[in-house]
Amino acid sequence: MKFNRREFVKRSAIAGVGLALPWKLSLNRAHGQVVPQMPLPGSAIPQFVDPMPGLAELGAIVAGTEEIVLEMMEFQAEPLPTGTFVAGVKPKTWVWGYLPRGQTFRSTHLGPIVIATRGIPTQMRFVNKLGDTSTSNVLAWTRSTDQTLAWADPLNNELNACAQLAEQGQLPSGACAQNYMGPIPACVHIHGGEVPAWLDGGPDAWYTSDGAHRGHAFYTHPGVPSLGNEAVYRYPNSQEAAPIWFHDHTLGATRLNVYAGLAGGYLILDPANNPPNLPDLVPLIIQDRMFDTNGQLYFPAGVPFIPNPNHPFWVPEFSGDVICVNGKAWPFMNVQPKRYTFLFVNGSNARAYEMMITTSTGVNLPMYQIGTDGGYLDKPALLNRLVILPGERATVIVDFAGLPPGATAMIRNTAKHPYPNGVTVNGRTTGRVMQFRVVAPTAADTSYDPATLAPLRTPMVRLSDPVTGSVAPGVVVHKKRQLTLNEVMGMPVTINGIAYPGGPLEVLVNNTKYLGIDKNVVRPDFTPITINGITTYYSELPVEGETELWEIINLTADAHP
Repeated sequence: MKFNRREFVKRSAIAGVGLALPWKLSLNRAHGQVVPQMPLPGSAIPQFVDPMPGLAELGAIVAGTEEIVLEMMEFQAEPLPTGTFVAGVKPKTWVWGYLPRGQTFRSTHLGPIVIATRGIPTQMRFVNKLGDTSTSNVLAWTRSTDQTLAWADPLNNELNACAQLAEQGQLPSGACAQNYMGPIPACVHIHGGEVPAWLDGGPDAWYTSDGAHRGHAFYTHPGVPSLGNEAVYRYPNSQEAAPIWFHDHTLGATRLNVYAGLAGGYLILDPANNPPNLPDLVPLIIQDRMFDTNGQLYFPAGVPFIPNPNHPFWVPEFSGDVICVNGKAWPFMNVQPKRYTFLFVNGSNARAYEMMITTSTGVNLPMYQIGTDGGYLDKPALLNRLVILPGERATVIVDFAGLPPGATAMIRNTAKHPYPNGVTVNGRTTGRVMQFRVVAPTAADTSYDPATLAPLRTPMVRLSDPVTGSVAPGVVVHKKRQLTLNEVMGMPVTINGIAYPGGPLEVLVNNTKYLGIDKNVVRPDFTPITINGITTYYSELPVEGETELWEIINLTADAHP
């Protein structure tokens, strides 16, 4: 029987709980004798014990004219609550993160939050000091890399021979059946930034920690000296005020690098146009995670989690059983009975969230969305729940007025996984995000009240009607494109007594490989572009300054942002 996506995820979720069963992850044949990881069920982790890390813990850096230096480093953070294993003790977890130069520790893997100003460029130097797989303590990374994917392949000049040799329904052999061993690759993508292509930090812009290997699209500012393990970007900050963020984007390893902790915030302010007197801003970066019985990050890989034999470690979709906010599992936050501006960021690998804020008496608090990924709305939009998919951001005002000191409220999540028709969340674990505790007020709240629906900005220029989706009057469409999202599923097969159920193999746009080449056969309708000796074949080449209408047809079982 061939499993569809929902059935695959359901069985994976059962296996993930069965991670309470005696499944052990000990799959790295390239590292010799390996201590197996035993997953810790999310239900065994205490909730609402520690306060949520705020801007002070995440680290806020106000950008100016001087260069900001961030080092990608491995360190021990504290994502698990106090008392998870020993009363009164905070467990330590090995993670990766972006640390300002000179800093060697942070309680959370997330951060920092860079606060930039529109019209004033920000120069940032990103230094890869992640080291080598042989010395890394982040087992979720070293034991989950899969060389049969199209990936950076740092030691082989991006040859990707293992990906080319991978055959559906067959086991790989030799080095292709092992995890990657070598210097760790990374790159930095500015997510949501309106920047030239070379500043985007795309999947092929990676560089290794030893400075010896780089992707063919690697970029560093040509006028600024840098070492081999550094990249210098000068972001123009020319766009409207917006909640953008930066994270790793290494080809074939993004899921692992971000999971290990490589993510930070980047807020662009526009003093001339920002809405005045907004309530206090609080970032809420939401991620699902798994941990082992030693308090370390756990990432399912290999048998029994993989659906197809040709990718020996890759699991198509990660579904964690622990919800973290700002890098802390199920935290609480003290709030006064007043308004707050929450900046929601979905930093999860694959999980969507459908959230509402419910008081202990069962009342859902109104949520007024005032901004999206691209910036502020014209006026607030009243929501009864907020839906946010991976990578998306939403700026929302919530008013706790009327709740007495001592009252509590909780962010609840009801989104099925995969969204919208997958497995129902566990109401006692993945159905909970964080808790609010109401404390006595210190002053009257005179901040902007979204319930008035007062305008937030000068009305934006729209290219389409937000209700009908039709092209706005006066807009000239130069080209229309139709793009389909197609998911390829592997067939069930049994090899060496192990039954592989079959499941997602890849997602294709217009049913074509992203390189425009498959088994050395090049599509004649793609345009070849060569950069630093590597040729990539492009299907879509928009012209700068023109307006295009893109129709994206989702033929997969998942919702996509």
